[in-house]
Amino acid sequence: EIVSATLQTKQAALDYLTWTYFFRRLLRNPTYYNLEGLEPEQLNGFLSSLIERVIYELESAACVLQRENMLMPTFLGRIASFYYLSHRTMKQLLDDLTEGMSTSEVLVAIADSYEFDQQPVRHNEDKYNECVI
Repeated sequence: EIVSATLQTKQAALDYLTWTYFFRRLLRNPTYYNLEGLEPEQLNGFLSSLIERVIYELESAACVLQRENMLMPTFLGRIASFYYLSHRTMKQLLDDLTEGMSTSEVLVAIADSYEFDQQPVRHNEDKYNECVI
């Protein structure tokens, strides 16, 4: 949503959250999300801290920049959005990829990405796919 410019500020993100299914679930089952109460101050504080944490994670993954209270996507953020990659993958690739890496080192870095970690493995497939580099 930041890449598409739907969300350009933290306030816009807060307003956007109030229209989501997550917000409805939060109101129905606040203890599941560790929300202490449904008073407006508590709800606002919870959502504000959630947005702060998300923006901090996106900034640490070099996917978003904050300038003058505006949220702006970076090149890595645009790539992650276009290819449906996690910000974790972008951070990992930013940390692992270096100039002059061999093909096998690049493939290992890609294979270590978050998306591959989420793929289900069939019975004994992990043993079959093991290799030593």
